[in-house]
Amino acid sequence: MSATDQCARRDYGPVQLADYLRACWPEAKGSVDRARTFGLLPEPDRARGRWSAAVAEEIRAKWPEIAAGSRCIGAPGLKERGWTESMIRDLLGDPDLRVDNPHYKTAAPMRLWRVQRAEAAEALAEFAAARERAERQCAAAAKAAETRAVFKALAGSKPVTVRLSDGTVRTL
Repeated sequence: MSATDQCARRDYGPVQLADYLRACWPEAKGSVDRARTFGLLPEPDRARGRWSAAVAEEIRAKWPEIAAGSRCIGAPGLKERGWTESMIRDLLGDPDLRVDNPHYKTAAPMRLWRVQRAEAAEALAEFAAARERAERQCAAAAKAAETRAVFKALAGSKPVTVRLSDGTVRTL
């Protein structure tokens, strides 16, 4: 069904609204359900949770910004961006959304935060300070591991091969 055919509908349920938005904005990724969860969509104005054609058209016109507002990122994605677990807890707080883990049924639910919130937190001075502190702690931990390896080698009679943080390998 084309976008012009979809415009002829009198009202849209959640599935039809998602199809209509995909037909009009194929490159704009987003979830109608997630946008509803975050309160980014107007409430349905028809019976049985349906939107009128006029409201669907208003949503379509705003869909790129609504979809951007509903984009989420999980803890692994945040960690790739330089976050630590404590930074996530302190700067972002509770997740905006918890969803079932799609990979393992028995695993804990995935924690998701809105990308806009994460980007806003990354612009704060507190984030820069916390990131710098985390990098210092990581470097200190690597140096401590090297020191422990050296002392362990000195305490024993067998030679021990040690890989240093700069990538060099030494036998002690």
